Amino acid sequence: MVQLKKEFLKIDSEHYIIYLSSHRGAELPPIPNFYDIADIQEGESLRAVPEVLPGMVGRQKFSPDTPKGMSIAKQAIGLYVACDEVDFPVCLELWDTPPQDVDPNRLNDWFYVAEVSFDLSHGELYIHGLMDHDSAKPIYIAPDTYRIRVYLGSLDRLDEDYVYAHWSITEDEYEEDYRDEDDLEDVGSRLYDPERNVWCRLVLWPSAYSLPQAIVTPSKQNS
Repeated sequence: MVQLKKEFLKIDSEHYIIYLSSHRGAELPPIPNFYDIADIQEGESLRAVPEVLPGMVGRQKFSPDTPKGMSIAKQAIGLYVACDEVDFPVCLELWDTPPQDVDPNRLNDWFYVAEVSFDLSHGELYIHGLMDHDSAKPIYIAPDTYRIRVYLGSLDRLDEDYVYAHWSITEDEYEEDYRDEDDLEDVGSRLYDPERNVWCRLVLWPSAYSLPQAIVTPSKQNS
């Protein structure tokens, strides 16, 4: 098992969503229906999309094989990431084989883990927010079909130095012309905010197609 690539990204997760696309012109799937998990309790805003969002997108019909928190199309995958930030922290890892870290003893750091297969035969992967599809930069990888494992967890489970090293905002970024500059905060300010201290780990490895699989969800975690 060899790690081939590791990149740290900051993605605009507007409306609590990020997308993985196989090319810049990909047709995006609808916003995931994570908000209708039956076991969500009132006040668990970290796990639930705000009430206004279902009214904006309507109830979507998904295949029963699609895990909650995910919407799947041929050329793109939508992920509900439980956090609306212009600089949402993402770690992308490419492996030659799947990391062996989904046994029950190693899942305590995550409130959501799911897997999906994705055709990346063009050799490009785009990770972007809802509104910056056209400006996303490609991540080049070997053309193949990949298995993608999505993890969502809390930043405060990580070493604080690690968080600052990989996701802090630099002076150059502050100088860029951000539309919502007042909302652009250093990631360290979110470490102790239970509503905002979320990050996403994306792990990819070459693999033949298989059905999507939910490994950890809030409802499973609380059962």
